[in-house]
Amino acid sequence: MAFGLDLGGYSAGGSVLVFATRRTPTEVHATVYKGHTFSKKPGRGRPLAPIAEKEVELLAACLRRAPLYADVPIDLQGLPCPGGEVYAWQLVKRPVDFAFGALPPLADRIGSVVARFQNILRLLSQDHLDPLGDRLFETYPAGSLRLLELPHEGYKDDKDRITFEGDTWHGSGPKGRVLTRIANGLGISGTHGEMLSHDDLDAVLCALTGVVDRSCLLQGKELGTAIGERVDDHRVDPTPPEAYALIERLPEEPTIVVSSKTVREDTEMLEEVAEE
Repeated sequence: MAFGLDLGGYSAGGSVLVFATRRTPTEVHATVYKGHTFSKKPGRGRPLAPIAEKEVELLAACLRRAPLYADVPIDLQGLPCPGGEVYAWQLVKRPVDFAFGALPPLADRIGSVVARFQNILRLLSQDHLDPLGDRLFETYPAGSLRLLELPHEGYKDDKDRITFEGDTWHGSGPKGRVLTRIANGLGISGTHGEMLSHDDLDAVLCALTGVVDRSCLLQGKELGTAIGERVDDHRVDPTPPEAYALIERLPEEPTIVVSSKTVREDTEMLEEVAEE
């Protein structure tokens, strides 16, 4: 069992949390949850402390039940001043970000997401909890898609949704069609009329990272080797961030069944998860 979290910034809202269970070596059931604390916008002028407190409570509750794989940089490896910089990109990117084409953790579009999660972890550590590498892990869905030789860019549009009809996913527009190719390529299925956004798909990939066999993952020394090959400069340390994992391959003929549910309170979701 594992959670997958696709986290957005406070102003964006819409963060997606997925709970996945591997029923057989090739069959995974994943529930896409919405309406939980991570998905709610604080609202202009509201104090942050009560919001962050609820986020810490939810993260801690999830970690007690299963590992959580998050699509957000966690171990920043000394950014923004890691030392020994050879290239300018090293001030805003880790070698793994450069190697797999990820956005800069401290610039561009995800800086606010990184700051949000770093604050949550800071508050969590006040309770003497440090789950990184034990129950908390970082992953990068687009990096996994690249390794799986599936489309890994050009699929993100907040307006696009794909729909499961018959035995396949359907989508319209250029990005919707790319999203369709990814979902079908991963072997994802759902009930008739089930819909997925790119955020939903990313969160499913995060959770999937936590339930596939360990032999399917690229992590540790092997990940460091892959980073070194892509950076291609011995002066850049290819050591990966702590607790970072990508999906390198899937089981043959995988079955990934996805369903969606909106909850009113975090407890509603956690009670359902506890029954698994």
